[in-house]
Amino acid sequence: MNPRQSPTTSLTVEQLISDALARSVEDLRGAEAGARAGDVAGVHDFRVATRRLRSDLQTFGDLLDPARVKPMRSTLRRIGGAAGEVRDLHVLHERLHASVRRAGAEPTLASVLLDHIYDESERHQGALVGAIEGKPWRRLMASADELIVRPPFAAGTKKDRRHPAATSAVLRRVVTRRWDTLADAVEALPNDPADDELHHVRILAKRCRYAVEAIGPAIGEDAAAFAKALAKLQGVLGDHQDAVFAAAYLAALPAVDESAVDESAVDESAVDESAVGLIDVLVAQEFLAQRHARVAWPRAWEKASRRKLRRWL
Repeated sequence: MNPRQSPTTSLTVEQLISDALARSVEDLRGAEAGARAGDVAGVHDFRVATRRLRSDLQTFGDLLDPARVKPMRSTLRRIGGAAGEVRDLHVLHERLHASVRRAGAEPTLASVLLDHIYDESERHQGALVGAIEGKPWRRLMASADELIVRPPFAAGTKKDRRHPAATSAVLRRVVTRRWDTLADAVEALPNDPADDELHHVRILAKRCRYAVEAIGPAIGEDAAAFAKALAKLQGVLGDHQDAVFAAAYLAALPAVDESAVDESAVDESAVDESAVGLIDVLVAQEFLAQRHARVAWPRAWEKASRRKLRRWL
């Protein structure tokens, strides 16, 4: 059994929060080198780490000093956003690399398209590195070290903090609040939700999952099962959002620049027409991926919303 799935019933709320923040800070520090280097997995891990620490600070917000937490969450949002822009282009490059092969695209045209995306990702990578090297990030990491040594608990919360984490009403209320927000959003969806509505549900599913995982060490298997179902829902909706982003990006592209094409490899007079035709095919593939995700997500929601997964609440 995964150690994180075994409940630690001796944990107090204060210990649980301290341990959760320490794990998130450790993950963030561990991913920084990969993010600086522009490594695909490293950037993804860094983005996830910024979001998880930000989520932890929000999850435990009822017990933390808002004056100290708010600036940290603001910096994490900006840095995470910069990492997200790089990550989205990495994912797009990988998706289209596979798509152009399926489409049987002219290799030179495909190369120009992929190089265009790669160059843009490199520009965003430069912005990410600049953000990591900036003063706000250094202040954040100094504050993060303090999180581990001396978490910024709010005055008047000592009684709640000393309560056993496994039975803490404060912690369970946090998860219940996140779940209710997610369930209400799904309930309010029309029969044919807009892309941004599904994207919003994905964000709420992620927040609920992170909250469940944050208190998971005190709950054990039950919390792990709930988090797993939420992760699957988040994954299906994430696939949908990646396809939406890819289709929009492709639709906004101008025709491939003729000057970037090797004249010995392709008829220059046919470049624009061929490029537009290739983009149309790729956009159609992304629309198909969106439809598949739209078919799959209600089933993922049905599984995540099973009452038995929330009995521990």
